[in-house]
Amino acid sequence: MTEKAADTSPRKLFTVGDRYLLEWILPEPGNGAIEPQFIKVLREKQQISHIGGHSFIPLSSLGEALAAPGVLNPKLFIYHATRCGSTLLGRMLRSKDENRVFNEPSAVTRLLMSIKSIDDQTIRMIHLRNMIGAFGLGAPPWQKNLVFKFASLCNFFFDDIHEAFPNTPSVFIYRDPVEIMVGLVTEPAQWLYDIHFDKLRTVLPWSKNEAATLKLEDLSCLYLERQFQWALDRADAFDRLVNYTELPEAAFEIADSFLESNIREQCSEVLPWNAKKPGKPFIPDSSKKQGLASVLVRELAETRLYPLYRELEAIRVEKIASFK
Repeated sequence: MTEKAADTSPRKLFTVGDRYLLEWILPEPGNGAIEPQFIKVLREKQQISHIGGHSFIPLSSLGEALAAPGVLNPKLFIYHATRCGSTLLGRMLRSKDENRVFNEPSAVTRLLMSIKSIDDQTIRMIHLRNMIGAFGLGAPPWQKNLVFKFASLCNFFFDDIHEAFPNTPSVFIYRDPVEIMVGLVTEPAQWLYDIHFDKLRTVLPWSKNEAATLKLEDLSCLYLERQFQWALDRADAFDRLVNYTELPEAAFEIADSFLESNIREQCSEVLPWNAKKPGKPFIPDSSKKQGLASVLVRELAETRLYPLYRELEAIRVEKIASFK
């Protein structure tokens, strides 16, 4: 039987009191998969618990494993305004096997939303470095670039992430506000539903009852207003600002510049297909979304979002000019 590398990326994060436990799907010994060295070390130190076919490792126990040779450190962080082409960017980077790309891992989002209550900055940094670093453990030998695309809610924890990984380049991708709003109104994101409102409260200061009185257009606009203002406040910290209209060429440039990875050939198999709906062809939708925009969406975008968007566009163009 041919041996293969095991998939050793974390799956979920659980809290037990003030402790964090990472759930992993680890291979059973003798099933033909190559067990990474860090797993062997943790087994020897009895740092792995097995419950019902699942394995759990304390987040705090990963420090020594992360210091070992061969562990992938993050090469690129992707932030986005939501519904703006970030999934396509991630898929393009992932098209080449050397790039280990994670798309909005829920364990990272949950940790970020949890550690904001920890006053000790040193402890917060340790947890965050261990969490991000965990995804670089046990990578197969052909992978050399660790890339994260964060959920848009994670944008508001940028300062912590940047402090934990000050040398990791970051990009921010966005698109025309009307087109984002139409996407959110016609196919609402999960975090806009009542059952997920605790997540939204991390960035919007209303109670669940107050939010329930708002139209979906208003709620989407207020969220995007926070996103664009946040991006403007940190525009200088980003290594690249990307407008959706720059894809796919911007993805090629990002791969070349930050990952030293030429993805052009591999992307020929990715670009014809819808990034979020496997098996369905990609059809440019900017004109369609502009046509679907209601009067309310256009009014909100013009008064609340376009002023911020235009400022961000001016900075993006200036950054492009400075590269040339």
